[in-house]
Amino acid sequence: MKKIFFLIDTLGAGGSERIISELANYQSNKYDVVIITINQPNNVKDFYILNSKIKRIRIYENLKDIGSIKRIYRIMFIIKKLRDLIIFHNPSTIISFLTFSNLINVIASFWRMRHKCIISERINPKFIKKNRKYLILSYIFYRYADILIVQSKIIKKSLHNYNKNIKVINNHVRNIYGKNIIYNKKHINILNISRLDEQKNIFFLIKTFVYLVKYNKNIKLYIIGDGELKIKIN
Repeated sequence: MKKIFFLIDTLGAGGSERIISELANYQSNKYDVVIITINQPNNVKDFYILNSKIKRIRIYENLKDIGSIKRIYRIMFIIKKLRDLIIFHNPSTIISFLTFSNLINVIASFWRMRHKCIISERINPKFIKKNRKYLILSYIFYRYADILIVQSKIIKKSLHNYNKNIKVINNHVRNIYGKNIIYNKKHINILNISRLDEQKNIFFLIKTFVYLVKYNKNIKLYIIGDGELKIKIN
């Protein structure tokens, strides 16, 4: 049976974490799946439930509040640990989400590795502020991945110089329709769940919602979350 590695920073409560967890759960019915986190302490539990078939591995080196030299050393140690796992398990594919994990994936996949290296960028760097070092490193290293996955055509256009093989795969949503659910089209509730920070652009959502209310006064918007912009959003 083919083995797939999924690589991400943490499996906390987040959109990317939800997508990679559900994707891993789905693929575990066909393949031997391993989920590896590279920035989650052992005492922090996973937020999403994983299929019992999935093997869970944690690589963790504390990168907070340390100098640049120590940080580089510990990042190199993370890369070495991942390479050792690759050599031991011999996966056919490694799929990573988010910039830091993508860079670790690409660098660890250098030098005589036979698996496919697939990376997934979850934001548009032209609209979302990103660490300058990440921008430079992703521009340099993303081109060495076999496939770069993005969520929209707009992001693909923004990253067209990063990799020659860019594929667009939209976020999936769960099927919430059921036989016992009664729908009332007169009352429409829109629910947004996210961090309340600049990256999520809640203000754009609110400004857009003003126009929807003009067409239908029975529409309500619920915003659930916490973050640095909570007071301003209120």
